Amino acid sequence: MSSSHKDTKIRILEAARFLFEGSNGKLVRISDIAKQTQLSRQAIYLHFGSRTGLLIALVRHVDEVHDFKKLVTDIQSCATCQETLHRFIVRWAHYLPLIAKISQAMQHHQEIDKDAAKAWQDRMDEFMSLCLHISKKMKDEGALQDIWTVEAAAEFIWSLTSIRTWRELTDLQDWNNEDYINKTHHILKASLLK
Repeated sequence: MSSSHKDTKIRILEAARFLFEGSNGKLVRISDIAKQTQLSRQAIYLHFGSRTGLLIALVRHVDEVHDFKKLVTDIQSCATCQETLHRFIVRWAHYLPLIAKISQAMQHHQEIDKDAAKAWQDRMDEFMSLCLHISKKMKDEGALQDIWTVEAAAEFIWSLTSIRTWRELTDLQDWNNEDYINKTHHILKASLLK
């Protein structure tokens, strides 16, 4: 991929991010992104193939910008499930504010926009993979309580640490990130570990 092609893709993705984060629930169209970037709609389709392709690339781009892969690698490198769980909560709590605006926009748009729903599902599948890694590590170490399957434990971790739950606790209930880390870690340990 040429440097100018890559630069154009990033310019499109950053324009899409800007528009989605500021959309206040209004549907963001390819024509809006084209206008923002001063490119044609055809140029955007040439880079991403479809609106779904663009939105999947957008949420992946946000994760790239904030180095989600490093976060995952850091969590997966822990020696024990106890350490894994603690590091996951700490790293995730510091990652969430970085993606809060785009995640809120995507969550809102998925109700009215099938392309946004597919893009958001792509990222949630990636997050579920991380939750599965954590619960499998618990099971492999014999530390997962007997009432849990690996899948159910992963679903519980996913739900308790979802962006929506974090936002409700930090925005609506005025928890600070330290409260979120300590209380969520305590709940997960007490609920999942022997």
